[in-house]
Amino acid sequence: MSNPYRGTIKVRFADTDANGHAFFGNYFVFADEVLGDYWAELGWDVSDVVNQDYLTFTVNANMDFLGESLAGDTLEVEVKSERIGNSSVVIGFSMRNLR
Repeated sequence: MSNPYRGTIKVRFADTDANGHAFFGNYFVFADEVLGDYWAELGWDVSDVVNQDYLTFTVNANMDFLGESLAGDTLEVEVKSERIGNSSVVIGFSMRNLR
């Protein structure tokens, strides 16, 4: 639908679990950080959300894991609008470890 936006995230030690892997819930945080960067690049000031004519809500989020990420790894996060409706948008993410 559109060209994907790509950003990178450095996995910090604080992002990992007791096994040294990135904690699964943090992948949603990584995606959200890059989405915020994408919106900022488009000119949307997310810090001023109360003065916007619209709000955004996440109503569904799921993730499949194909590999591990460790502290110090750099992830490339791709954001793409997959479907735009009248009152909704489906945003897809993919991540790959650049290690």
